[in-house]
Amino acid sequence: KETAFRLTPIPLTQVRSFALGAVNLTEVPQLDPDDPKVEAKVSKVLEEKVRLLIHDAREQRQELLEAAKAEGNVLAKYYMDGHPAKGRSPLHNVVQKQDEVLVRLKVDHTGFSAMNNQ
Repeated sequence: KETAFRLTPIPLTQVRSFALGAVNLTEVPQLDPDDPKVEAKVSKVLEEKVRLLIHDAREQRQELLEAAKAEGNVLAKYYMDGHPAKGRSPLHNVVQKQDEVLVRLKVDHTGFSAMNNQ
């Protein structure tokens, strides 16, 4: 008999995806702090980075749901089949809009003027 504590990982299906990223503007080659249109270019770079983070998070969520379904998780089937008719979920409360991703992007704008990119 083993006395060691053993953890069994369980794929979670009731959480919204979260993506975390960082961008250092001085490392982006197409950005020049002295360019008069730098704010528009920075916005475009940041928008593309956010889109990439969202895409990656959605792919990762799909992989996690497939793994959970393979392990017999009942909720994974519910989420993978989309939003079936209300009341078919084994839970009273379920994550609505599970395809939406929470994103946090840290931007190091050292050398660039202060900008408000939200």
